[in-house]
Order: sequence, then structure tokens, then C-alpha cells
Amino acid sequence: MPTPFQHLVYARMILEDSRLPNDLREQLRRNAGAFLLGNTAADVQTVTGDRRVTTHFFTIPPSGNPRGEVAMLRAYPALSNPSALEPEHAAFISGYLAHLVWDQRWAWDVYCRYYCTNPDDDWRIAAVEHNALRVLLDCHAEAMLHTTPWILNALYDTQPDHWLPFIDDSALRTWQNWIVEQLAHPGSSQTAEVFAARNGVPVTYLEFVTQRLRTQAESHTAPAPFYAVAPYETRALQESIAVLCRFWRREPSRREPSRCEPSRHEQDLAWLEELTLSPAQQP
Repeated sequence: MPTPFQHLVYARMILEDSRLPNDLREQLRRNAGAFLLGNTAADVQTVTGDRRVTTHFFTIPPSGNPRGEVAMLRAYPALSNPSALEPEHAAFISGYLAHLVWDQRWAWDVYCRYYCTNPDDDWRIAAVEHNALRVLLDCHAEAMLHTTPWILNALYDTQPDHWLPFIDDSALRTWQNWIVEQLAHPGSSQTAEVFAARNGVPVTYLEFVTQRLRTQAESHTAPAPFYAVAPYETRALQESIAVLCRFWRREPSRREPSRCEPSRHEQDLAWLEELTLSPAQQP
């Protein structure tokens, strides 16, 4: 799924998109630090050691899952009405929901399409190639973030205050500080180290595979997943704005789809037949 730096870039894209209602944009901008932190916070299991499903509310492959944001609000209904929350808290939950949207779309359009291998395949090869793509995109995102220093300042200033009933503030602050420290010191991203450890390979090997992908991209010979990123971002941006509008009971500037319909290439994936996709199904 996207890295924390990617999620921060995607949060900026949401705030800048003309389809986001202006009053909602201003609400989120006034509480930008909380919104930005929320856009990364689902990955807090990196420091807590929790199972991914505990913070993301869907499994991979996403067979038979309700949408993660729907499952989260059903499990914790006190979070489902932003008007009843403090402004910073509501902005944080908005970012958290956006994170889940971007992760699910990545699971469907990138991971499950290209890297979710059969049991007989070598999972480590697919995992390393998947993570090489994410490390490369993380590098691009980090470079973009350094051109917008307000993001670092906003992240640094925000103070979580019992914003998640399933994660302690201490863990959330540890996660926040970990991201801020990396963002404050260019070139100190630990993404490659984290992914290499998960895959059980030397970080030098993951860096080698990433450099190979970078060279292929520069010569326009990259494998298909690299070129799937741009359409993925287009769809995830639209879907995240639609979910935020539902959460805040706003109307986007264009009518959002009632379902996140699968792409044609996904029609042969059996798990899609059982996948509950529509946030509108929330009671």
C-alpha cells in the first residue's frame, strides 16, 4: 500500500482538488496537521506491532470485505458524526478514512492485480518487486514534500488527544514523531529498511531492485505496475473525495459514483463478486 510520504502527498492532492467543497476544504485546512496525521495514522501498526486488519479494517486479498471506512465507522459509531467531534478530531478522522480509501484502491488496482501471487509462486520475489515500486514512489513523494514545508510544520504542531479508541495516544505520538523526524532530515527515510526487514532480505538488495526499476522508468521500459500508478491515483482521489463528502454530508462538485466499480481487468477475480464496495451502504 502507499507509504506515509505518499499518503501525505495524496492528502495535499485532496485539499487542492476543485471537487472538494470549499467549506470542507477550509475546515480541513484550518486543522491541517490533524488531517495530515490522520492520512498516515492507519499505518501505526508499524510501531505498535498490531495486526494490519486492526487499524485498516479490511484484509488482503479483500475477499468479502465491507469497505474499510464503513467497517471502522460501524465498529466505532461515536466517530461517525464529524459535527459531534472537536474540529481537530473530525479532521483527523477524515484523514484516516481517506487513508483507507487509498489503500483499498491500491490493493485492487496494483497489489492484487500484479503481485498477489499463487501459493506455488515465490512470494518473496513478488513482495520485493512490490516494495521496490513503493520505495521508488516514496522517494518521489519525499522530494515533493520538501517543496511544501508547511506540511512538516503542521504535522509537528498537532497534538493527538484520544482521537482513536483502538490506539493509545502514546503510540500515535511515537508514530507522528517517527514521520516528522524523517521528514525533517532529507534523505533519512527508513522506508527501504522497514520493507527489507519485512521481506527478510538485505536492504542493499531491495535498493538494487529499486534502482533497476528507476532506470527502467527513466528509459520508459518499466514493468506494467509502474504505469498503473497514475490511473490508480486518479481513481483513488475521486473516491477519497466522495467518501469525505459522505462523511461530512456534503455534495461534491460532481456526482460521485455509488460504487467503486472494478476495472475490466478485475472482472475475472472471484473475490470481487463478494466484495462490498459502496460507502453508501452504511446505515
